[in-house]
Parts: sequence; structure tokens; C-alpha cells
Amino acid sequence: MTRFSNRPPKLSRRTFLAASAGAAGALYAPAIRAQGAVTLRLMNTETAIASIETLKKIVADYKTQTGVTVLFDNVAPADEYPKLSSGMRSGSPYDMAALGFIGDVILLADQNLLVPMNELVDQYQWGPKILFPYNGNKYWLPYDYNFCMIYYRKDLYQAKGLKVPNDWAAYRDNAEKLKTSEMAGCFHPTGNTGATQWMSTGFHFAEGVQFLDDKLDIVFDKGDNGQKAIAALDYFTSLYPTMPAGMAQASWAQSLGLFSSSQVAHATYSGRLIEVLEDKAPDIAAKVGAFPYMDSTGKQKAVTHGYDGFVVMNTPRAEESMKFMTWFAKEKYIDWLHAAPVHQQPCRLDIYDDPRWRSHPMLQKHADLVAEMRGFITRPDVTIASIDTQGPSANLKAAKVFESLAFNEMLQNATLKKMPSAEAVGIAAEKMRRATAA
Repeated sequence: MTRFSNRPPKLSRRTFLAASAGAAGALYAPAIRAQGAVTLRLMNTETAIASIETLKKIVADYKTQTGVTVLFDNVAPADEYPKLSSGMRSGSPYDMAALGFIGDVILLADQNLLVPMNELVDQYQWGPKILFPYNGNKYWLPYDYNFCMIYYRKDLYQAKGLKVPNDWAAYRDNAEKLKTSEMAGCFHPTGNTGATQWMSTGFHFAEGVQFLDDKLDIVFDKGDNGQKAIAALDYFTSLYPTMPAGMAQASWAQSLGLFSSSQVAHATYSGRLIEVLEDKAPDIAAKVGAFPYMDSTGKQKAVTHGYDGFVVMNTPRAEESMKFMTWFAKEKYIDWLHAAPVHQQPCRLDIYDDPRWRSHPMLQKHADLVAEMRGFITRPDVTIASIDTQGPSANLKAAKVFESLAFNEMLQNATLKKMPSAEAVGIAAEKMRRATAA
């Protein structure tokens, strides 16, 4: 899925505890059975048709082999957390769930509602920044990266004699040269949605800006780090005139739609954009390249982190759920990835050299892009970062900073209200401190 939905307000820890206490009977209710065979419930948040059809085949194969039925509900990413809670309250808790926000995983683990998955996870070699251990345990089985990168049109670059930009000035120059009355130069939203935190933070991360330090203190406006945050905001503000109108209302769909209809020269997204282009605008798909966000000097790059994984809930069927997940990881992981072959970038390193994965026609057609994406997890000059994964390890403070929307409002203050960057950064940092103090 595309991580960072238009998420509703989160349940507080106190509210969640009340819900889970009321659902204690549900979590320890007798196992659901169909004709003597165990039935498991899975919450699926990959709602594209190809993913749903793939999952149908996977659970059918599992039933054929084991007799165990796996029922799944398809839930929009924005509803994943409320759906888990309502399942607990209703007496029909999910046994497994796909999640795309590490704050949810931590909150569930903190209340003993998840089963550690160490034994399964430790069987495989993983890429960087994907396991998010918490209190010494690994509570999920990650299945993909969804890095946000910058897409461009190779044909437009060739026509204008442009090169892939290495620093801020070059990217702004390219956006300015490609901007016309029919086409905007680039797309970086500023509204109060997760899209902004995914698509518009990359310049800050490439410049080395931190939101939280190793002690989990807010350092966004402190010292040299604060100066970098101000510089990155200055740059974003200078880039803003090349963007389409309405960036404060724009979200994921606009990035896909404007790029596929040749209304913007650069778009920000994960591999999903390629799949949309192949379906809606195949002539453009063949002309597309991508590169990471860049810093002011050309020394460092960044992609904004995105990820998804499965968790096993602490129900009486946890042992059967772990058996399913173990089988899935060994037998069906590649089939699952192929449901969205470019978007669902493998986070397991063995997959990249597996001929079964590499054989997918779309991966072969876009082999150059796939190689670029693989480089994001191996290149020393590429930082993988996001607001919700700030800090030395998985923590709830980073999730609170994300949900405060302080970064989004900072962009709006600078671009719409013309507030000086230093003032906007300071206001954002103070909002982050208030959010994490609760």
C-alpha cells in the first residue's frame, strides 16, 4: 500500500487500554472453527485488485495444504487501527494484520497485544531500517519498502539538454526550465495529510536534518541542525513557484494524475507510479526515470521511508497464525510481491537475486529503475528517513511528531503566509515538543 493515509485521530494510550480491557474476553475467546478446522482472520490493507486476487489464491492454497481457513477483510489504510480496535470490542479479533505505521505496531506491542516474531524474522537477511525492534523483540514480518523518490521524463530532459540533478540548485533549475503554461515544474504537497510528510521531507533528510536526537529530544531547531532545517525550508520556498496551484490541498492522487497526464514534469511517489503509468499512460511509462532527493552540495541523497508488514495478534490462535506466516514467508512471499511488482520493493535481501522474482515482465521492462531502487538500500550516500522513524530505535515520540502535522504547517507558514523560515522552523519545533510532552 501507499503508507501515510489520511489517518484519523489516533486512539490515545488510555483509550486503547480501555478498549483492550473491554475486549479481554474477545482476545481469549475459544478458537473459531469450521468443521473442526481452525479458521484465522486476517486484516489486509493492500486493497488493489491484483493484491486481493493474489491473497485469495494464497489462502486457498493454504487451506488445500493444511485444512486451515484464512478469512480476510480488505481495509483501507486509514481504517487499519480503528478496525483492529472494533474487532477486539466486537468479540471477533483479527489474528493477523497488515500494518503500515510503526507507531501502531509499538502501541499494540506495548499492551501485549502482539506476539514476538523473532524466530521467523531471524531466518532471513533484511535490508536497513525495516525491522524496528522494540524492547528486544521483533513484532512484525515486513514485506516491502515504499520509498518516495522523484520521477522525471527522460524525453523532456533530452529535449532541453538537462542532466539528472545532483544538488538543490540543479533540481530547481530543471523544474524552472520545464515549467510551461500547461506543465508545472515539480510536485511537493504542503497540506495536512501524510502525503506531505512522505513527498516533501526528502530535501530536509538529504541535508541531514534530524527531528529527534538519540535521547529522543526535539532538535529540529537546535544549533547546526536548526540551521540546516532553515536552509532546507528556504530551498523549498524557492522551489514552490514551479509547483502546480493548490499544493495545500494536493495529495497522492494528484501526483499520479498530473504526471500521467503530462501536467507536471517531476512527480514524487514510490514504484506505484510506474504501475499506474503502465495502466493509464504506457507511452509515458517507457520515458520515465527516477532519482533520490538531494542536498545543497551534491554530497548526500535521501529517499523518504515507507514500509509495510504483517503482525500476529495475541489471540488463542497465535500459534496457528505463526504457522501461516512461516509458510507465507517461505512459499508465497514472491507471489505477494508480484501483485504490485514495482511498488512493493523487497525488504528481504535474498529476493533480489531470486530468478522467480526477477522474472516478472514489469520488473524486466523497468530493470534500470529497479536497479536504482535497489541502490537506495546499499548506497552509502543515500539516507533512508521519515518523520515516524526518527530516533535511534522504534519509539512513540516519533509517531507523535508525525501526527502533530508540525512539518506540514511549517511548509504552509513559509509558502502561503510568507513567514521567514527561521520563525516557521521555531514554531514547528515548539509544536513537536508539545506533542511529545503529552
